[in-house]
Amino acid sequence: MKKKMILISMVLFIFLISYGEKMEKKYSNFSEVKNEVTHLFKQQKYEEAASVYESVLKQFPEELSTMTWDLAILYKMLGKFEKSMDMFEYGLERKITYPLWPGAGLFAPLETFDRFKKIKEINAQLQAEATAQTEAEVVVITPEGYSDSDQKKYPLFIALHGWNGDAQSFQKFWKSTKTDKEYIQAFVQSSQVIAKNGFGWTDFQLGRKDITKIYKKVVQEYPVDTQQVIIGGFSQGGQMALDIAIHNIIPTIGFVALKPGGGIPDDFNLEAVKKAVQRGLRGSIITGEKDHSLEDQKKMAKIFEQAKLPHQFIINKDQGHWFTTDFSQQLENAINHITNKK
Repeated sequence: MKKKMILISMVLFIFLISYGEKMEKKYSNFSEVKNEVTHLFKQQKYEEAASVYESVLKQFPEELSTMTWDLAILYKMLGKFEKSMDMFEYGLERKITYPLWPGAGLFAPLETFDRFKKIKEINAQLQAEATAQTEAEVVVITPEGYSDSDQKKYPLFIALHGWNGDAQSFQKFWKSTKTDKEYIQAFVQSSQVIAKNGFGWTDFQLGRKDITKIYKKVVQEYPVDTQQVIIGGFSQGGQMALDIAIHNIIPTIGFVALKPGGGIPDDFNLEAVKKAVQRGLRGSIITGEKDHSLEDQKKMAKIFEQAKLPHQFIINKDQGHWFTTDFSQQLENAINHITNKK
């Protein structure tokens, strides 16, 4: 009996120690936190993942945007809708903005709450306030062997990130051997704030102003051949690129729209496209058969056909709304279609 009691005591002691270690676990950096949460999420252990974030909310204040967003998602998945909205309100009180968009399915269960409608209103207001204090930016990459002293003019490729994207991270996806070797590349970052390190092109008029300003800046600072300018973009950036090219906001010879999304602008019409044809505009829409904006893309391609605008409309099989697996080659093909007039 005595041995049995000792054994029970030892088991209880070990349990208490392990439990205490779990409760008192400290993280030296946020990467450790994110990795553990990701691991738990993949195992569908949403309650445990939420507990990890809850324990470090005050330890990593610089990551509050990420943690409150992830917690809002975790609580939503757990059916804890009030706690999900608590997280949004907690962040909004600290002037954090979130990538919430109309009709998004991610937080569909919250849409019936008046409280969530108010959250979206406050979020939109904070985004507008942040946008008013933000300037468009650009990251310029010069071609291999570039020299500003050889008097050579280079073609320019302007690339636009997607909704809730940024210029810096966009570069690693939007690449090709041809652009790296032959083009000055200008990765433009919108002034329209969506979230921390996330920007968009929802306001087309403001987008036009941003891109025009950046274009003039690049042309002033780099030896650009202004007769050889192509613009491209992904998702909402692809739609913005189409708008710029079709309406001749800056002088472009072609466009490359990768899975353009965000709805068809009101002034994207047959008359506008016919005028673009007269200027010699050419271009490509590259998309996937599972892309959520495919029907709008088909409508735009139909207008291109009616206007007789030389274009490619490529639908990649089994692909959704992201970069195609062979995008680098497809980008080169699109550029060749524009410049070689094939």
